[in-house]
Amino acid sequence: ITNLDKLVEVDLSHNHLSAGSIPTFKLFLSKNRKLESINLENNFLFDVGGSQLVEEFVIYNRLEKVNLSRNGISTRTGRVLKELISINGPLVELYLHWNELDEESGKDIFLGLENNKKLKVLDLSWNYLGGKKPYTKIIASSIQKSTFLIHLDLSFCNFDREDSKILAEGFAQNHTIYVLHFEGNLGFINHKGFLILEDAED
Repeated sequence: ITNLDKLVEVDLSHNHLSAGSIPTFKLFLSKNRKLESINLENNFLFDVGGSQLVEEFVIYNRLEKVNLSRNGISTRTGRVLKELISINGPLVELYLHWNELDEESGKDIFLGLENNKKLKVLDLSWNYLGGKKPYTKIIASSIQKSTFLIHLDLSFCNFDREDSKILAEGFAQNHTIYVLHFEGNLGFINHKGFLILEDAED
């Protein structure tokens, strides 16, 4: 491939890059100042590779769209994702579905969101964010404060009735999210975009 330094978008999804590819990415990012979008979905990065890669994204600070879905990333990567989001760089879309992100990771990501004024699309579906109520309260608080996020996917994130009740309060105070996905949790989104619990049964 020629002109690697001029690439604006890279799609390497559904490969077997693993953590061993990180030095190559680091070299690539050091030579490219135009890359805006990278798709690394389903690449067996896991937490070691995912965290190292996101650390490089933080340094690079030029990406507008990142997809790290289906990589088995978890708590370690969640901490670095907090930094990536909170630096308030150009990142507009972040896709993280089907990973191993847990309650602590969710808390970290949404804490990062509190300082962010650029991110508009966040996909966290099919992770394990529910269960620890103090962390759910942090997520709800961040959602309430967010004035830039417009598309949020929290489908199948293990939120029970109590989690959903806490989140509903945050969603009710948010006036910018107009696409909200919550399937597979306790509760449903009504036609007005509110999270409703009254017809949901445990």
